[in-house]
Amino acid sequence: VALAASALAFLVGALLDREEQLITAALERRAQAGARAGSTLSPAAAGERPPSPFGAGRRKLKPACLSRADYKVASSAAVFALLVAVGVAVFMAAQGLSLVEALYLVIVSASTVGY
Repeated sequence: VALAASALAFLVGALLDREEQLITAALERRAQAGARAGSTLSPAAAGERPPSPFGAGRRKLKPACLSRADYKVASSAAVFALLVAVGVAVFMAAQGLSLVEALYLVIVSASTVGY
């Protein structure tokens, strides 16, 4: 379980690094395109309201923004929770343990206490 968690943590970190590179490149291309068009300000920064894709009366909702560190923490917590859930399911199916017993064994195994 610990080896799988380490491998998944490495893959998630690599994926987040690649995503950050792509976002940075896209922002740089957008800034260059704005500079070529003669405006360095976005419509919102220039005081203009950008056109809504849903009509004139509706506003487009902004997605929740997380910093890179918050995103890594959230994704790591999600991977850990997934590994715990899979471990509990395997212990329950293979050993016929109750939920509490399976959860105990997974936590002990993942924390390398070894009791």
